[in-house]
Amino acid sequence: MVRCITGVLVSATLFSTASANDFYRQDPANSFSGLSSQDARNPGGLGWFSEVADNFPAQAGWSIGQVDFWGGYASLPGDEGNTEGFTIRFYTDNAGTPGTLVFEQDVMSFTREQYFVGGPFDWAGYAYSVDLDPPFVVPATEEMWISVVALLARGGGVDEPQWGWVAAATFNNPPFAHQWFFSPGNFTEQSNDVSFVLSEGSAAPTCPPYLNGEGVVDADDFFLFLQLFADGDMRADFNNDGVIDADDFFDFLAAFAAGC
Repeated sequence: MVRCITGVLVSATLFSTASANDFYRQDPANSFSGLSSQDARNPGGLGWFSEVADNFPAQAGWSIGQVDFWGGYASLPGDEGNTEGFTIRFYTDNAGTPGTLVFEQDVMSFTREQYFVGGPFDWAGYAYSVDLDPPFVVPATEEMWISVVALLARGGGVDEPQWGWVAAATFNNPPFAHQWFFSPGNFTEQSNDVSFVLSEGSAAPTCPPYLNGEGVVDADDFFLFLQLFADGDMRADFNNDGVIDADDFFDFLAAFAAGC
């Protein structure tokens, strides 16, 4: 039985994340949970069970190093779930639904802060924050989708409460999409958005020539740099001297040849 349900909206003090260089934000409704988005990898567990994804207007060159989001459990106080981490995914857009998966990262370290208590049993909603290392560098200005999937133990003799992503307080069409274990690859449209913030965060990229967020330094990073350089985009200011010139080009070539 799916225990993670949409929370009853009641008065609460809203905790708001504060990140340097926010790229995009959808603040949360006052709620304790949302539609299930989870993966149970424990021995005998249910495995990948459900996934929620929401769209956002991406801009080429964003280096997304931090993702903040809101979620929780439909469970009694003291019986909140023990989420082990989260999988963060980014997809291209396919006619208003998630398309090709272009980035995936398991993040096992995160912060969690209660921002809401309400509903019939004073269930709690939480604000989460994760860092991406390496960050996801958006390759093109286009509509994209992000998904957040909780990693928790469920099945195989373990019954952690299901985790759900809290709805957004505003609406950005199209609404979020959801897929279940019994219909993988089939994202279906829902009736609202979910809450998240995309930002640069405090961590700098660990590998300077790693530009496109695909998990490896390759020819795609090289051609992306060439495009930025040709466009006079300041993200091609590889040596950070305020001028885009031949020095940036040769510095990038040296770093690219060295790899990461």
